[in-house]
Parts: sequence; structure tokens; C-alpha cells
Amino acid sequence: MNILKRIYLGTVLLMALVLIPVNTGGSSSHAPADIKRAAIKQLNGIEYHMITEFPVYVKDKQIQTKYPNENWFAYQKSDTGDLYKIYNGDNTIHLTVPKSELGTIRNRHYHVELPGTNSLKKNKILFMGDSITKGYNGFVTYKNASYPLWVHKYLQTTVYKQGHIRSSITGHAFNDLFTILPQIDFNEANVLVMGYGTNDYRHSNAPLKKVQKKLKKAIKYIRHQNPSLKIYAVLPLPRYDYGNMDKKMGPGGYTFSQLKAGLKKTYNSMGIKTYDVKKEHPKFITSKNYRVRYYDQRLHPNVVTYQKFAYYFSLWLEKQLD
Repeated sequence: MNILKRIYLGTVLLMALVLIPVNTGGSSSHAPADIKRAAIKQLNGIEYHMITEFPVYVKDKQIQTKYPNENWFAYQKSDTGDLYKIYNGDNTIHLTVPKSELGTIRNRHYHVELPGTNSLKKNKILFMGDSITKGYNGFVTYKNASYPLWVHKYLQTTVYKQGHIRSSITGHAFNDLFTILPQIDFNEANVLVMGYGTNDYRHSNAPLKKVQKKLKKAIKYIRHQNPSLKIYAVLPLPRYDYGNMDKKMGPGGYTFSQLKAGLKKTYNSMGIKTYDVKKEHPKFITSKNYRVRYYDQRLHPNVVTYQKFAYYFSLWLEKQLD
């Protein structure tokens, strides 16, 4: 190969490395970042690869002082394993931080508690629900990033989690509500947060009346186990399987909007207050931004969306527990 050809090929390879698009938000890809393993060649010679994003506690005092109110998320790791690239929740600040200066948000020194929540520490909250409760992004389950964990950090409460992928109210599989119920000790908690229904709409041909009937039966069972348990419910997040699903009919013969209305009616008839993020924060997840908010671009949040959802829900739940 002559010298001109070698120069030309070297230039092409360099341009390819520079022009590789990097997804730092973890929400515009259809496959887990850690599967892609897309190596990014940096100018200083260090190679990084994409990882499944996770929220981090930054121990570095200078960063804490300069950015006192930021939440941080790791998205790239050096091939040597000693450096991480992180970004803030608004994706406006990107930093490279040594591994030794990072911890998970479980760290006891990571403080994001809401003002006036010291009185809530005595509460023990059990979260029951589907993949949203579990912290699933449509491909993998995030580690140390579920919204119940964030609620623990915001409200300073003890939390327990029973989140199961594709769990439904009417199903009979190992991960469905009525299979899980006998396995739980409802006396371990004084507060219960339920989050079901989206999988009944999408994956079951059971009619809405059956969904409501079985939900009421489950609540009666739970109250029989612990009559003093305070119960709250989270209505399903907006779905965008094929665009906005609000008015689209599911296999059970009802729309997504009818599902949410039916769930709310059932909960309210049992004296249970419901939280609907679409009603409380209508601009949070919309037809214009769901591809950014959802990792799989249809239903499951990315790490930033889980954190923001938990923050909004914590504000609401704090008022209920006061």
C-alpha cells in the first residue's frame, strides 16, 4: 500500500471515530448501552465504552461545592475501569470523575432529603407493582435506581419493594398480583403503595370490570392481613406503544384512559387516594418528549425519568403522611 493510500485510510478511520454519535441520555436507543459496548476514542488516548446508566453519589468536595443541587448519572466507563463520565439531570454538564470519587445513591452520606421530612423516618413503606416499581427500562433492570429507592432518599423512610416485570392484576403467572400476595408480610410496613394495571390493558383480554373486581378483592385481602395499613396507589404512566395509547382499544375491550378511570374509581371506592403524574405534572411525559423520557421509547423510564418521577411522587406522598 503506497503512502497516499495509508494517509487516506487513516483519515477516514479518524473521521469515523470522531463522528460516532454518543447517546448520553440513555433514552434514544433500542438496546441496552452495555450490550452496544461502543468504544469512544478520546483525544487524550483513553477509550471509554457505554454502560447501563445509573445514578451516582459524587464524593468529590469541589464538585459538591460547585454544583450543590445536581443529581448525577454515570454513562461511560474507561476501559481501564478507573474513570467514569457523568452528566447532570438536565444533561447540560458532563464531567470525568475517578471511580474512587463515586458511590451509589444508597450511600448514607448522600443527602437529598426534602425539607421537614425528619418526622417521616418512622414510616415503613411497601411498594407493590409491575416493572415500573421494579426499576426496569424495557431491557434491563437498573441497579440502585428504582423510584422506591429515590423515595427512600427523599422522605428518609424505610422502603420495601415488590416489583415484578409484566405483573398484572388479573393474571395467574408467578409474577402476578394474586400469586405474590400470599408471599408478603403486610405487617412489616405501615404504608403501602400499589402500582398496577398497565399490563392488564396491554397483555390481557380480561374486561375492565374483571380488573376492577380483582383489584377490590386484593385490597380486601391486604386489609384483612393488616387493618391499620395506609394504602395509596399510583396510576399507570402514559403509554406510547403505537403513539399515544389513551384512546386506543386494548385486547380487553377498553382504552388506556378507561383503564385509568376504572382503577381510580375502584381505589377511591375503597377510600384510597391515587397519584396520577399526568394530572399533577402534565408536561412531564407527553407526545412530544416521551422518546427522551422513556428508555425504550414507549413505556419504561430511563434513569433520569425514574429520579424525577420519584421526586414528584415524594412531594405528593409527603403531604399524605404529614
